[in-house]
Amino acid sequence: MAFTIDGPYVKGVVQSINHQSDTAFYNNWGIAPLPAGPSGAHYSVPSDHQLVMFANTPTADRQAAWEFMTWLATSEYAVVNYTIPYEGSIPPLAHPTGAVAKQLDNPIAQEFIKGVIPTVITPDWGSQYSLAYLDVMAAIQQAMTSSSPIGSIASSLQSKLSTDLAGQP
Repeated sequence: MAFTIDGPYVKGVVQSINHQSDTAFYNNWGIAPLPAGPSGAHYSVPSDHQLVMFANTPTADRQAAWEFMTWLATSEYAVVNYTIPYEGSIPPLAHPTGAVAKQLDNPIAQEFIKGVIPTVITPDWGSQYSLAYLDVMAAIQQAMTSSSPIGSIASSLQSKLSTDLAGQP
């Protein structure tokens, strides 16, 4: 069975269902970049999770909000105790050390860091992105949970995306 994922957090999802040990999971599951397109290059798009402070945040709260976001994204304690185990996310650290590096020392995280992250591009999302996103997610759910032929799902999705993205550059 093969399917694509947009992050290394699938490990937690799968283990919450099948209760596999880490060793069994690593023996049964892997990660790889999406197949190359006609250009021969592999491309992925980010499934970023942002921390946001809105422009209208009261001045008195801005410093506290900034300190919290900085701590959540870079503190070894926060990354080791929240970002990796609960979010299943790769922390925004170019060169993790200590306990963070230890938690990322597994086949899934390492392949994601070395094999998938280098393929990530930032597309021109455009104003129609939310329409396309909903259709793509619905098609993925249909492929994973129904017996509908993949070709039929793909054809229907292509038609919807052509409508969703009409007029986009």
